[in-house]
Amino acid sequence: MSMPLYNDLEKAFAELERQREALTEMQQELAGAETTVTSKNRAVAVTINSQGRITEIKFPSGAYRSMAAPELGALLVDTIQLARDEMMQATAARFEGLMPGGLNPLDMMRGNLDIDAMMRDALKTMNASRAEDATGRRDSSGS
Repeated sequence: MSMPLYNDLEKAFAELERQREALTEMQQELAGAETTVTSKNRAVAVTINSQGRITEIKFPSGAYRSMAAPELGALLVDTIQLARDEMMQATAARFEGLMPGGLNPLDMMRGNLDIDAMMRDALKTMNASRAEDATGRRDSSGS
């Protein structure tokens, strides 16, 4: 095996190990992560874990007692959704440093990732790199 290829493999394995360690650490952090959101009128507080499960609902004030059932129901739904959104954003922020450039973890988590566009970009980059390697310079076509 040539020395440059060996060095590239060593670098790739070192990067893979770094990412494995970072993912393991993140997994441990997320296992205990929770967020609590309190409604604006302080009638309800909802706690959500990193998997999006409701772990606790509290009524910090007596305000819920004077609310009509549909109003309280709507407040619960809204507060649960706010808590889930906050937890998803916090989780995505933790993944940002591990994601390849240009990849938004929040888009990935919401299912808004354009995989076809990612593959086209990767192929374009790979082809440009091959052209550069073959000629010893950057391909002038811009691709």
